[in-house]
Amino acid sequence: MNRLRHMLYLLALSSSIVLYAQTVTQQFMQTEYDIKGLHMIDSDVGIAVGESHWDQSLKAYRSTILKTIDGGLSWNRQGVSVSDDLWDVYFPDPDHGWAAGNTGLLLHSDDGGTSWSKKDIGTALNFKTIYFPDASHGWVVANEEIHYLFDEPDAWRGRVWHTSNGGENWVEQDLPPDAGIIHRLYFKNNMEGWALGVKNENIDVFADTYCAAYFTDDGGETWIEKYSPDLKMVFTDIEFPDEAHGFMVGFASRSDEKGGAIFRTSDGGDSWERMGEDKVLWQVDFVDSLKGYAVGADYIAAWGPPVFRTMDGGDTWQKIRMEENYSLGLYGLAVFEDKVIAMGDDGYKVESTDPWGDYGDRYGEHLFTQVLIDTLYNFEDVFFITPSLGWVVGRKSTSPDKWAQVILHTDDGGEHWKEQYSFRSDVWAVALRLNAVQFVNETTGWAVGYVVDVSASQTSGILFTGDGGKTWTQQGQGVSEGQIVDLFFLDNQNGWALTDVFTYPEGHVQLLKTINAGATWEMVSTGQQATITVGFAIKSGTLLFQDENTGWILGAQQDLLKTEDGGDTWMEIPKPEFWRNAYDIGFSNNLHGTICGGSTFNTTDGGENWTENYVTGRTFTDLCFIDSLNGWMVGEWGNIYHTLDGGASWEKIDHEATLTALKSVSFPDAKTGWTAGRAGTIVHIDLSTVSSVYQPSVTNPSIQLLQNHPNPFSMQTEIRFRMTEPGTASLAVYDMSGRKIKTLLEGFRDKGIHHMVWDRTDDYNQPVRPGVYIYRLITKEGSTSRSMVVL
Repeated sequence: MNRLRHMLYLLALSSSIVLYAQTVTQQFMQTEYDIKGLHMIDSDVGIAVGESHWDQSLKAYRSTILKTIDGGLSWNRQGVSVSDDLWDVYFPDPDHGWAAGNTGLLLHSDDGGTSWSKKDIGTALNFKTIYFPDASHGWVVANEEIHYLFDEPDAWRGRVWHTSNGGENWVEQDLPPDAGIIHRLYFKNNMEGWALGVKNENIDVFADTYCAAYFTDDGGETWIEKYSPDLKMVFTDIEFPDEAHGFMVGFASRSDEKGGAIFRTSDGGDSWERMGEDKVLWQVDFVDSLKGYAVGADYIAAWGPPVFRTMDGGDTWQKIRMEENYSLGLYGLAVFEDKVIAMGDDGYKVESTDPWGDYGDRYGEHLFTQVLIDTLYNFEDVFFITPSLGWVVGRKSTSPDKWAQVILHTDDGGEHWKEQYSFRSDVWAVALRLNAVQFVNETTGWAVGYVVDVSASQTSGILFTGDGGKTWTQQGQGVSEGQIVDLFFLDNQNGWALTDVFTYPEGHVQLLKTINAGATWEMVSTGQQATITVGFAIKSGTLLFQDENTGWILGAQQDLLKTEDGGDTWMEIPKPEFWRNAYDIGFSNNLHGTICGGSTFNTTDGGENWTENYVTGRTFTDLCFIDSLNGWMVGEWGNIYHTLDGGASWEKIDHEATLTALKSVSFPDAKTGWTAGRAGTIVHIDLSTVSSVYQPSVTNPSIQLLQNHPNPFSMQTEIRFRMTEPGTASLAVYDMSGRKIKTLLEGFRDKGIHHMVWDRTDDYNQPVRPGVYIYRLITKEGSTSRSMVVL
């Protein structure tokens, strides 16, 4: 009955609701270069391509083409007007080059990669690999999805196109019918070439994947299955340093497939032997028949991606551990006598100018330098004090495995962001970050985060600014050890900070308290046990005060604490049934509140009792209420949800701004808000355009629209209206965001009373969730609306 009373209360207030049409746009994202292909024209000049990156100046995605002229020390973006992912690049000479990618994207350069033009060969398939043995002859491969029963592909078919006149014309050639995904093309000359990947033996999606290498000696007119061992493998790259000696690499398609991921031939490819370790390898390159490297990906490795070296023609392979334990993949490789460069995920680059030197007993740190070619961000919290002034906090990369606390600021509503603060400990490689930020006015604010307590790099984890973030100073040194998870200031003097520190053996949750704007902080024990975080890397505890007396602490795993005396004493609130991971708590008024996490929970009695109100299978990490009815919630996969009934029901906001996990949401007023999260994502939600769809009361007395009956209802309800004159009429149901749910009537009606029945389904005959809905009648005399409640 609590839920029913709450809906009726919202129904009574519905005449005061104003709806807005929302616009969701991405304002900021890290410039992340996921490199998939690398070709060094010589030891100084090279081109790298990869997945599309976010262009901050254009506020749009652009295809990634990077060029170096200093041997890989610096990489500069080359301007292109397309946005598809690129997977491979090849230059047969210093001037002419080709790049291939998704949706039939084929780019050509005749000035060494500085400028690129688009070529159309009549397909929208995703290109995977391209190769030109000389400027005239080239081949490109796409992998076509094959669908038999369902939307997901049941198999793939490799398709290859050939040009003999420098790309002016392309002709499709036939691969063997069982050629599946082709990962790599390689041609010794304009007649002899290889295409390798996997083959399709059946269409069962659970079937094993077997490797295959196809060969042509007539320029691709005919291809034969040259090497297809009975191995559950995928071939990914091939290299012939001379006519006789060649190497292939790949990875096992099943965990029980053992025996190595490197294959060697000494007879030009007629026979192959298997060797090496069981790793995922993507690229292989040799400087001669003896010396070469192979690199790949291992996302759970303790010492970074696999890097293997041979100096004896593959008889032995030395594993060179990366100095940084940063487990990203390497997908592009170039090997020279005096240099090795490999690039991959997130713009991760490893480079050596002594590739054949001694690498030591354990690490290859003096052989390789390792960098990220651009800065990466992860944001934990966003806060706007006005629609113009805002801050985001989190961490940024300073090297492949070292992170720094970071604060970004905007003074123009997010159109431009700049760093205000950055701190990294040089004593220990600690994963630093800031977890939360709050301002009480335009100049005074605090940020809290991970604590480092070592020698000269000591920090308390509490930062203070009195000048809008131009300068940040530490507060509370020596008061707390560990991580500061969240903060809440009631005014410009009185504030609290939540830590993940526990007193032993009791294990009580600890708070920090200040009554003088943070000039001094004291440790306060709640006297209650709870789990605030799950490991230092996961920030999930939340601190909230509804007023100066009533406050809440929400822990990571089934823990909820409450105070009613301003934090002097705390009590444990019984855990809701079916509780899942919890991330945030918010109240729309003194009685109505919501907890979000792996599910959502509602209270209608001030938090004494909580009931599950399942929204979706996704996890939500933050929520905020603007007033007693209007609220927002964000979470993984870019999910943004909106409520107009105080959290009783939530509607998903459809947008294309991001699929990145969102960690925080902030609304300084009812019309504009921001959400931020992983990969440096900042998204703007603009509700400044008023929607005219929902007029919640009967505004035209000449139009007779009666209240539905029954109301509230659970299965179906009847809607009656009177036509004073014959004419066309439209009757439709809308949700509280103004989105049309169901068209009940559209057409001519005679004078008199008419009856329509709504069975609580939408236009797709799917049942709608409980909540408040609007039904609207439009005739030639005008329009009018009423509200109804679905239980």
